[in-house]
Amino acid sequence: MFKAVVSHSNDPDSLSAVEEVLQQCTNSLAGDIPKAGIIFAAIDFKLILP
Repeated sequence: MFKAVVSHSNDPDSLSAVEEVLQQCTNSLAGDIPKAGIIFAAIDFKLILP
């Protein structure tokens, strides 16, 4: 079975936004293990990757 989850955040802080999105996805997946992910950030958003 294929299951898709969509989540978003308007938080300007990168770390807080990622934490919020991951929490939303975890709740929506209800125990299913994710196999892939896609991130979209606005062109003026300063994404800081670890």
